Amino acid sequence: MRNELEEISRPSDAFAMPRYDEIVLVLQGGGALGSYQAGVVESLAQARIEPNGIAGVSIGALNTAIIAGNAPENRVKALHGLWNAICRPRDWVANAGAWMLPYAGVNELVRKWTSNWAAGRALAEGQPGFFVPRFPLPLAGFDRLDPARVSFYDTTALKATLLKYADFDRINDDRRRYLAYTPPY
Repeated sequence: MRNELEEISRPSDAFAMPRYDEIVLVLQGGGALGSYQAGVVESLAQARIEPNGIAGVSIGALNTAIIAGNAPENRVKALHGLWNAICRPRDWVANAGAWMLPYAGVNELVRKWTSNWAAGRALAEGQPGFFVPRFPLPLAGFDRLDPARVSFYDTTALKATLLKYADFDRINDDRRRYLAYTPPY
């Protein structure tokens, strides 16, 4: 795991952070980009760089909640927990394609095929700890439904996941500035 590489990747003592009045971490949206952001937060923690404020939108807002909802020494572990909870491991079909087809010299085809397979599974099955498809699907305009029931996906699981990895009392009591916006999924 990445922590095993800590000795190798720890910044040298020669690095000196320039003096800034404010350091603000801004995390944008974009699905898988959120797991990359978790790695950036881990690197900042290893360099002992502590932001004064954090802002996030969409998937970046989920990471913002985890960062803001944990003490600095617990943030990386909580982010790992979140991303392990909401990412689906490859199934046997994707594994077979990833291992067998490159030997046939079709690496680009394999990458596209396994990406499309994973995206199709997410659309059809959802992501654990994040969202599941609603069945039957809502039909727009044919009935007046509660706004929470008109989306194609039910995000109830996401609330439970966030409550597991973020302390919202800490977020509300902290004097730092946090701004998070998630569009209605």
